[in-house]
Order: sequence, then C-alpha cells, then structure tokens
Amino acid sequence: MNLSASLREHRGAVALLLLLGVVITHDTFADGPLQIYIAQLTKQSLLVAALYILSYWLRGRRHAALSRLAMAVAVSVVLVLALQHSFRLLHPARWGVVYAELADDFSTPVIAEGRWRMWSDGATSVLVQNGTLYLAPPPATLAFIELLLPSNPTFPGGQRWLPAGLYDAPYEEELTWRGEAQVEREYFIVLVWNMLTVQRTPYGLHVTYPNAAGVLAGHQVPYAFPEPLRAHNWSVLRRSSRISLAVDDQVVWSAAAEQGHLNQLPRFGESRTDELHAGRVTLEWVRYRRWLPRWWNLGEDTVLVRLGNTLRGRLGLGAFTWLAVSDSRIIP
Repeated sequence: MNLSASLREHRGAVALLLLLGVVITHDTFADGPLQIYIAQLTKQSLLVAALYILSYWLRGRRHAALSRLAMAVAVSVVLVLALQHSFRLLHPARWGVVYAELADDFSTPVIAEGRWRMWSDGATSVLVQNGTLYLAPPPATLAFIELLLPSNPTFPGGQRWLPAGLYDAPYEEELTWRGEAQVEREYFIVLVWNMLTVQRTPYGLHVTYPNAAGVLAGHQVPYAFPEPLRAHNWSVLRRSSRISLAVDDQVVWSAAAEQGHLNQLPRFGESRTDELHAGRVTLEWVRYRRWLPRWWNLGEDTVLVRLGNTLRGRLGLGAFTWLAVSDSRIIP
C-alpha cells in the first residue's frame, strides 16, 4: 500500500493527530488566550466528532459514498484549523517584518480624504502643487493636516488568518518625511504626535516630550540646518525603550520612550495661534511603518513550554524558555 492510499485509509487518525497538534502548539500571540482558544476548538471538535459518528453510522448502513463525504468534511474542518493555526504561528510579523504601513507623495493636486484630515481657520494657504504640500498660515493663525494611521486588527474579529496578538502587541513605529520647515518669528510647529512636539526655532529645534517623571519638558536642540531653504529628510523613530528625532539621517534628539504607543494621529503644521508662532512647512512625501520589536518569540504561555517545565520539574531540572531575538541580540 503506497503512502497516498495509506493516508486515505487512515485519514481519520491523521485528522485527530492534526487536531492534537493544534492544541499542544497553542501560542498566546498567535491564537489568543488559552481559555478562549480551547473554547473555540471545543466547538470545532464537537462538529468533527459528530461528522465522524455520522460517517461510521452511514458506513454501517452501507451508504459508502455518504460515509466518505461525511469523513471528508470532518477532515476538511481539521485541515482548515491546522492551516489557520500554522499561518498565525508563521506570520511575517513575528520576524519583525513591517505589517502596517502607508505612504503619500502628493502626486495629485487634491489631498486624499481617506489618508489625511485637514484643519484650518479659513485664512490660511494650503496648497498641493508639483508633488509638494504647502502649509503657510499667516501669523497667529493655524493650518495643519493629520495623517490617518492604519488601525491594528481588532480582537475578537473576523481576520482569522492574522495572529490574535496583533491587536494589542507592543509594536514599534517610524514616521519619515521629506520637507522644508521655516520659522518667521520665535516658533513654528513642524509636528505634534501625541506627547511629542517638534518646533522650528531660530536656533534650530525645540522638542517637547515627557521626562522620566512623566512631566512634559522642553528641550532646546541647537541645530544649524545646512541649506535651510531646501527640503530635508526627517524621521521620528519609536522603539520599545527609546524615541528619537533625526534630520538628514543625523539623530538630533532622543529620550527614554513613554510606555505604550504614540497612538494619536501625527499632525503636521501650525496648531497654535499666539503671536510667537509663524512660518511654513512643506511636505514632499510622508511614510509610516509599524512592526513588532521581536522577530521571533514563541512566548512563555504555550502548552509545550508548560508541559516541558512540568516534566523538567519532576525530573529535578530547571525551567526553560524559548529564545527571543531583539535588536540582533539573543535574549534567553
């Protein structure tokens, strides 16, 4: 008997082994909390068991074709569960691959409503021309646009092929853009992103961000812009432990990152109306990216880890963990 025939003959046993494998390889990031995962599998298992019973009953009644159909449906249900579980375990996000991103190069003269939200007091100049967005409000007036960031998957939701942990995973993110920032008085706001505020000043930049005590603190950043009348490449990078601001690939400011994500929408342009604020901002392109800080982490809350630790404990051995890799360093 060849392998194909053997699998057909014992497809019921193969399906049961697959179902057992789906259970023991449970992973919190991929499948969600174990209790919820078991509850979902229980419903599917009851359906599979009912189809098995139906298949054997039909075979006893000499309905061979219907019996094979019922068995095929049961096996198909298990295969779908196994494939779904495998896709979640092997999702590229686990390797630090960017799983959410967007970009805009202002190639059309109309601001994309599904990507941006614009605010102004009616007296400002907001213009897209030749692939560049111009924000040039008169003094003491406001004009800014907000980038509508992609949302994380919801849990529980209908995106069954995505890891359940993506909905609240501690991701890292980067916002980059190319543009010009000019100041005409004391300050002009370039970017406001949650608790982070970047302003252009005559001496360079002024950055506001919470200090170690969680209190907002201003930081003067002396910086001589080379060719100040041309566009520069800007970047805000938030990793798990630090947040940094770079201009033309040179980090000009960094600090310990606040816990959690930046969350709110990035806002480019002037959002204050006092007399000290005047200037302009241009944007040639904007890009946002989001990824997980660890490219591989099976986690500690898995059935295999708990079974392994139970066995090692009974044998008098210490507990073990899976290896996780973060920032190119192996962390035990």
